[in-house]
Amino acid sequence: MHDAFWYFDREMAEATEARYAEERGKEQLYLSVEQQGRLVGYDAKRHVKANPRFQPDADGVTFHLKPVFTDSLRQSEVYPKVKGHPYIERICGPVKVVDDTTFTVDFYRMGTDNPRRTADVCLVACYDGDERYKSAVQELTIRIPYPLKEGKMRRTQHNKIFVASPRTIDLAEFYEQLQALEAAAAHNDEGVVRQLAAMIPTFTPTRENLKL
Repeated sequence: MHDAFWYFDREMAEATEARYAEERGKEQLYLSVEQQGRLVGYDAKRHVKANPRFQPDADGVTFHLKPVFTDSLRQSEVYPKVKGHPYIERICGPVKVVDDTTFTVDFYRMGTDNPRRTADVCLVACYDGDERYKSAVQELTIRIPYPLKEGKMRRTQHNKIFVASPRTIDLAEFYEQLQALEAAAAHNDEGVVRQLAAMIPTFTPTRENLKL
């Protein structure tokens, strides 16, 4: 607890004092998260002290974290009798909260061209407190390996636009295929669809009468 702190104005300072008065005399709780059934590490020397690893499901983008109460050293889970339960909220970064313990990578409109910010996910574990226990928070930071080179194709906010995992290609062969696609486009017929299918293994024509 700080002995003193600065605020933007008197209204905010008085609101903070009122909040502290509500918490005075209550017992302290500590939060962390479980990942794959184990508590994540806690480094008291770091600014953000809890840093889960990015451990996605088979799709390459979905991951799971469970907020839990711990002892003061964040070494063991404890089970206080409280009202309510801890939960996790998003602060910032390319992530979407799916449910209480499920999250997914989501680059939304922030773009993907800022190497210093693109891959940082910041979450916070929270407990709102009750008559006996103070409210509690624990900030979490996850570094997403970027660019993602594994996992399945991912959706974007546009239902017709997807992001595919990068793959190695033969540039010379690709340029030949691109020229063939350009030639097919000049005829404006089903040759375009055939060429796309040859270039993109996962491409599925939508024309039911097209025989490849």
